[in-house]
Amino acid sequence: MEPAIVAPAGRPTGLGIERRRNLEAQEFARCHLRPRRPVVLTDAMREWQALRVFTPNFFHQRFGNVPVWQQGHSIALGEAIDQQLRRPAKSPDIIRALWQIARNCCAS
Repeated sequence: MEPAIVAPAGRPTGLGIERRRNLEAQEFARCHLRPRRPVVLTDAMREWQALRVFTPNFFHQRFGNVPVWQQGHSIALGEAIDQQLRRPAKSPDIIRALWQIARNCCAS
């Protein structure tokens, strides 16, 4: 999502898409599902256990020796995670590596 279309919760975005939090299921069905009106649920993942479980340490311990592609060459996921954690700025490299692991694990 482009930053230009993000609006504070409860207010429409530049595309007219409302952002909501704490939206009850009945209100969601009445106001968004049935009329087929889009909404951004800003807190939909707050209780999702994966946010607490799938940490860099989780992947390092379980898949640290698995080879992944990073910047055109093969590297162990554990080393990729270590490199990412040493970087001051965020980089999509670790996200790509974790996606590659998830895709390969689920495909087999």
